[in-house]
Amino acid sequence: MTSSTGKPQYIARRALTLLLAVVIILSAFGGCNRKDPADDVTLTWPEGMSPSQSESPGEDDPDEPDKGFVPHSAPQSFATQIAEFKSKNADAVGWLYLPDTTINEVVVQDETGNEKYHRADATGKYDFNGCLYADYESRIAGNADQISPNIVIYGHSMTDTPESAKDEKKFTPLKKLLDKDFAEKHPYIYFSSETQDYVYEIFAAMYCNSDKFNYIDCNFELTSQADLVNTAKEGSIFNYPVEVDEDDKIISLSTCTYKFGDEKNTKQRFVVFGRLLSKSDEMPETVTLTENPAPKMPTF
Repeated sequence: MTSSTGKPQYIARRALTLLLAVVIILSAFGGCNRKDPADDVTLTWPEGMSPSQSESPGEDDPDEPDKGFVPHSAPQSFATQIAEFKSKNADAVGWLYLPDTTINEVVVQDETGNEKYHRADATGKYDFNGCLYADYESRIAGNADQISPNIVIYGHSMTDTPESAKDEKKFTPLKKLLDKDFAEKHPYIYFSSETQDYVYEIFAAMYCNSDKFNYIDCNFELTSQADLVNTAKEGSIFNYPVEVDEDDKIISLSTCTYKFGDEKNTKQRFVVFGRLLSKSDEMPETVTLTENPAPKMPTF
């Protein structure tokens, strides 16, 4: 029998229990809200092709219907490498390649967040040097019309001098692009998904404060593509002869730098940006760069 003084306490405990149950249920089904505009798009692959196969570049059928955006033919396909790695880790989503660097490896992605691979290798095992991993909001699967407006890929760097870096320093070789001669001879980023090989032409390489420049907005919900491109070009060490239209898709490669202090300054970044090339774009082997006389440097 419950006393008159104990009954209110019983009711309160019962209400608290019910409230906790509701919270747990909502958490289980709520998941992560990616706010990806491509979420309502049915991903498509060329007829007869599985998601782990890449479209062969340069093969056109005049009787085929308009495919929309047709990417530039890549010099090679990395579909096989992605498929092989995917058998080891289902999180494998792509392959990144920069000629004459050690950047030639798989890209993984955890669609629930960016923490899993921050200090893990591409198989998910702990590794302080990490791996190359795509932002969880980047849409990579499907065709060129369905990928995110801005594919963001992260990688660690333990030094600002690429010559002293070993292979495991994942994105340190990006800093080779601070050398004008190297940058002119290496104007392209090659990125492959499971279904397509892409070529991006670099349009900026800059230092920034990640708290003040939202370059990781994969779907341009908080900033515009034009603002991102303008900020990137203002801060670029070199002026690239590349125009970026409002409908162009881009790639952003982000890594650490120590230019503005030691590792305690955790918001300093070095970022390289590229514009996706279409089949109609020219692709010269080299480009002519000029030094930006006053690149806009970050403040902290």
